Order: sequence, then C-alpha cells, then structure tokens
Amino acid sequence: MQPDFRLRGTIRSVFDGRYRFSRYFSPLEFNRPTTLEALFAKNDVEVYDLANDPGEMHNLTVDRKRGNPSKWITKSLTKS
Repeated sequence: MQPDFRLRGTIRSVFDGRYRFSRYFSPLEFNRPTTLEALFAKNDVEVYDLANDPGEMHNLTVDRKRGNPSKWITKSLTKS
C-alpha cells in the first residue's frame, strides 16, 4: 500500500507560548497562504489556546463560522 500524497497529511505549526496554530496540507499542494481565504481553501486549520485548553479539545477555528476569525490567525499569516 502506497501513501496517498493528495491527502492533507503534511503539517506546519507555530507556538507562541499560549496559542498553537497548525495547518495540514497535501505535500502535492504546498502553499504559503497570505489571506484567510487562501488559508482555509487549501489547508485544514487548528488553533488552540493552551493556557485555557491544555488538552486541545476546543479548536478556535470553529468560531470562524460564527464571526471573524481570531486576530492571532491573521497576525500569524503576515509574519515573515
């Protein structure tokens, strides 16, 4: 059985001491999103507030569907 590289199994993460931001993407579709639209179009995204949720049970990107996404996500996209 060969791995299916079309699946979003590759991960990139950033941790700032409180929040862990991770994006999962296909290695065949590597991308460097600079907008929220591009981020969510080609990546599965997780953001956890480890100070309040050390077990990583509440993915903050789910809140995106109810309103504006976290400022932290936007800030992390513009870091070089």
